[in-house]
Amino acid sequence: METHGPKCPSKKAILPSRLIDVGCAGHPTVSLHVANGETGQWLTLSHCWGKKALSGTTTTNFEARCNSIHLFSLPQTFQDAISIARKLGYRFIWIDCLCIIQDSLEDWHAESARMAEMYAGADMNISADTAADAYEGIFRSSNKLPNNPDLVAHSRYEEFEEIPVHGSLLPGPTKLFASRRDSQYDPDVLSLLGKRAWVFQEALLSRRRLRYTVQGLVWHCRTVHSLCTERNPHKIHDVDFDKGYVVSVYDIPYEPLPPRWAFGSIPRLGFQAIFWWYRQVNEYAPLLLTFPKDRFPALSGLAKEFSSRTGYEYQCGIWKEDFRRGLLWESTGGATDLTIAPSWSWAAAKCYANYKPIYACRTEEWDYLEGREAELIECGEDSTRVDVFGQAVLPVMIRLRGLCKSFKSLLESSIFYFGTAGDPLGRRDAAYEPSLDEPASSSIRICMDDEDMSIKAFWMRKEPMVIQIARFKLHESLYLESKWTRTSKESSFGLVLERTSDYEAIYRRIGIVEMPEDGSEEFGWEMKTVTIV
Repeated sequence: METHGPKCPSKKAILPSRLIDVGCAGHPTVSLHVANGETGQWLTLSHCWGKKALSGTTTTNFEARCNSIHLFSLPQTFQDAISIARKLGYRFIWIDCLCIIQDSLEDWHAESARMAEMYAGADMNISADTAADAYEGIFRSSNKLPNNPDLVAHSRYEEFEEIPVHGSLLPGPTKLFASRRDSQYDPDVLSLLGKRAWVFQEALLSRRRLRYTVQGLVWHCRTVHSLCTERNPHKIHDVDFDKGYVVSVYDIPYEPLPPRWAFGSIPRLGFQAIFWWYRQVNEYAPLLLTFPKDRFPALSGLAKEFSSRTGYEYQCGIWKEDFRRGLLWESTGGATDLTIAPSWSWAAAKCYANYKPIYACRTEEWDYLEGREAELIECGEDSTRVDVFGQAVLPVMIRLRGLCKSFKSLLESSIFYFGTAGDPLGRRDAAYEPSLDEPASSSIRICMDDEDMSIKAFWMRKEPMVIQIARFKLHESLYLESKWTRTSKESSFGLVLERTSDYEAIYRRIGIVEMPEDGSEEFGWEMKTVTIV
């Protein structure tokens, strides 16, 4: 923290509304500090709440906690985090359930809207990667062996070397256990914390992270982009990196980003920034939430930071300036939940981890092609009245103008197949029977959003319609015959829509189509304005 210079500056910032004042080392109490606009330095804690109830700060105990909180009344993970803060010489640490008033929805909305400031402004984030809940503790949990939670890694494990340690700060002789193996477990794969949606933006917004994992300590910061662990501490000096690539939201400059940014555009950071965003959505979408309604709030800080740097306008997970690519997400196998997001947003889809990404435009290079593009006439909530980065106030509509066609007439005149969405449980096999044994490259590919959308049920829908969104040239690198080969194809993409009412021309999204450029996408289409909720 003292050697990275201007790339990783440690500086004072405006303190969050409330913080835990950790007091002096060895003191049995801490207290809740109410900041009044003063500046300072602080740490943050990322942890799993778990299923056990936490004694958080409430309107009832608020005054008492401002006076004193007995350290041993707090869960072990909080005690360990406070101990770390004290030993590092920090006065303040921000812990969510202690610093946000838990029985005040108004306070939760106000503080969650400031998440970017909490984590971006902090000197460092302490990450309890292996603790299943707040009671397990940072130190004890990081000593567990995978699949054997009661076995402490260095107590009986034959591949660890016992080394005597002496030091002036230690109460007496002690031991250090060092692994003989170069690499034993992957800290990212085994991180319980990494599966939680709220922690995703906490990690990305933090300028420095000190992670307690099964591999020991792991360090991340804006300067060191490689994995710096106890086994390879020399990585702390690997500060050379090609800044033509965006690996962090902080690599994106404060410059207006033009709409429809494409691969090959100059400057290079432009398309790096927008595709960095789609990569984050792919990683975030399958993560776990205790409350599904938090899907947007748990990403709000990152979205707000991205918007402040690019000038892009945000609505329910989609950037208006790149709405065509943004609307073309694909379901990964779960049913959609229209109680938390509009049908046109990726956040409505239930995603599964380790299957195809929800945005294919992140794994392939999608270049815009001119012609047959939908126009965005109107989009969503009024940002002057509603926090567009927070929880969606449904219904949220978009109004598009584009080329439309009856879905039935499109399929009657074309060869098509229903593409699977990679459901890990195989529940969609019967629902997606291709019309061809071997789908040809000239076939229309259809991907429906809901897992129960069988072909029979699909044809009973209320006159589905397709609206063309955009044409793209898709580039992909494939490893063929012992060498990398670059391939490309041109396709038109559209949304499959169905009417939500017999009386109003309002639609909801139920899938997407990919139409190869063979002429079927050109004839029999009618220009219409449609409203989608």
